[in-house]
Amino acid sequence: GRREPYVISVRALDSGSPQQFRDTALYVTVGDVSRNDGVPQFLKPKPGQTAEVPEESSIGTAVFQAEAVDPDDPNTANGKLVYSFPDDGTIVRKLFQIDSNSGLITTRVSLDREEREEYTLIVEARDLGNPVQETTRLLTVRVRDVDDHPPQFDRQRNSVPLSMEVE
Repeated sequence: GRREPYVISVRALDSGSPQQFRDTALYVTVGDVSRNDGVPQFLKPKPGQTAEVPEESSIGTAVFQAEAVDPDDPNTANGKLVYSFPDDGTIVRKLFQIDSNSGLITTRVSLDREEREEYTLIVEARDLGNPVQETTRLLTVRVRDVDDHPPQFDRQRNSVPLSMEVE
């Protein structure tokens, strides 16, 4: 990860009297042993972190901003990160999308809490190096209830009237 060279001062001494010496600087640059040895790490979501989105939010509502870092140079393919949901065949891809460059997770549909209260997303960050380095993190998304259903009477409109007496 370090691009600057290490500078080592070297001194040569003779055995004469008076002793003579000469100093010189030795520059050592350490190259990567592997072409892509830095593994991405998530900053957000943290382990066990939960996101919330109100039910019936409009399509494209922001749910969560994923963020990862790679120890390799971000100006190279080894350090350039892309975000995705791994291709696991779940319903997640139909309901949520993630911007591959920014990591912003948004809704693809309007979610209904009465239909489902919680989703577990697998968020992946991978670099573009060779070999590819990747990491995943779970994010729980809770659908927050909003008051979207008016109260209803259990009685039918044409049922026999109810009679009561109150003192």
